[in-house]
Amino acid sequence: MFQSRTHLRTALNLSTAAQDNYLRALVLALVAAQYVHTSVEHAETMLGTAEQLAAGLGALPKAAKTPEAAAKKELVKHASGGDGIGNAHLRLWIGERSLG
Repeated sequence: MFQSRTHLRTALNLSTAAQDNYLRALVLALVAAQYVHTSVEHAETMLGTAEQLAAGLGALPKAAKTPEAAAKKELVKHASGGDGIGNAHLRLWIGERSLG
């Protein structure tokens, strides 16, 4: 148990240093799942942070000021399939862990 926690902390540090929000949200959720049975308050804080990261993964670019930028934003929106809800699967998993 202790060794897995150490590996997850190392993974979190590496994903944070690489600024990889997709991996960071996943690793943070897994680390929080390790703390659910030992430190509930700490786990809830970590799950909240993972929820915020997962919600931001589907965020669309800010409002465009020029017509050309607005057209480009629409193109990106349709190409990426961004719907603004973020990583729904990870958010659902985090919600289940928060309830339990």
